[in-house]
Amino acid sequence: MFSFFYNVFLAIYFFLNFFKIFRKKNSHFLKRIFYKKKYFQIEKGKKIIWMHAVSVGEVKAIKKLAYFLKCSKNFNNIFLIISTITKTGSNEAKKTIFFADRHIYLPFDLSWIVKRVINLIKPDLVILSETDFWYNFLRFSKKYAKIVLVNGKISDHSFYWYKKFSFFSKKMFSLIDLFCLQNDEYREKFERLKIDKNKIKVTGNLKFSNIEKKLSPEDLERYKKLFKIEEKERVITIASTHEKEEELILKKIDLNYKILLVPRHPERFIKVENILKNNNISYCIFSDINNLKKEDKVVLIDKMGILNICYQLSDLAIVGGSFVERIGGHNILEPVFFNKTVFFGPYMEKQKDLKKIVIDNGYGKEVKIESLNKEILSFFKDFLSFQKKLNIENQLKIPLKNTQKFLENFI
Repeated sequence: MFSFFYNVFLAIYFFLNFFKIFRKKNSHFLKRIFYKKKYFQIEKGKKIIWMHAVSVGEVKAIKKLAYFLKCSKNFNNIFLIISTITKTGSNEAKKTIFFADRHIYLPFDLSWIVKRVINLIKPDLVILSETDFWYNFLRFSKKYAKIVLVNGKISDHSFYWYKKFSFFSKKMFSLIDLFCLQNDEYREKFERLKIDKNKIKVTGNLKFSNIEKKLSPEDLERYKKLFKIEEKERVITIASTHEKEEELILKKIDLNYKILLVPRHPERFIKVENILKNNNISYCIFSDINNLKKEDKVVLIDKMGILNICYQLSDLAIVGGSFVERIGGHNILEPVFFNKTVFFGPYMEKQKDLKKIVIDNGYGKEVKIESLNKEILSFFKDFLSFQKKLNIENQLKIPLKNTQKFLENFI
């Protein structure tokens, strides 16, 4: 009876949003419905691991874990499937988890779609990243697979609704065999949802483990020339910005620096360019970087995969998703990995661990939008005193090792 009403609800939601979803430019709508049988003809004897990550942030969080499962000498004959929901997540997965055997979109959670896909794949192990729970996906996967949540967390909003509809959440979470959570706060919340305590392990935040490879000195110089960064010129990367944040930030700071502006979502590139035009800010888009002029104050990055290069070219990083409500912050450790100071806004409720490690180690600070320019001026006035050496790399690797240890028992 429960499954019937769940599927009726999803079907109504699906058809109400059909035309809205289908009209989207470059929509991957159909790819979440139709799956060819021949695409999942897997060699016998292979152990099938299906890892699911919603979008870019979750993909980045699991990439080293995915490499461990697919490429480690500890395991043989692994067939690795990576699923995502967003187009940007899919692109990121194909780029950073390129060694996976299949990259797919997660099927819509309608029983007639999910059941067919699961029966085609017959996974031995399903790994979910962070928060994306779909009842039918879990229910049909359970027929074949052990199910593990890695880098798990739960927001206050989600916790409220799971608690309110405990008859649903209890049934859904009972399908998961192991919960590898980011911290004790999330452990307490899952325990309050009546999940078996023996299933819960606090392993840490996998985002801590994603230390990116640095540019060589030669490549760094090459990019400085490309961006026309002069000696002693101060550079600020404003990254992962959302709706309204670009305007908020650019209006509050003096444009006496070279600004590398990296919006969070590529579909917003044109909107952000219009903001620059409407505010009479001289700019150049990255795809036209060869025409960058000296008077251009902003370089708008309209290409994916450039952010880490921007951080390495910068003296200071300002990470968005934290100056407006309801986003909850992004990975503020990314610039820190390159020994860059990071500023972020007051709305970091989804990234409390990252905020704590940055503030406790003096690698950045929380800044209100009203005082952003003052803080930037203060930062560059005492620039040398802010330059610290990252000395916690071994500590940052602990979450990955913890998660690997518990997963070994399920493979």
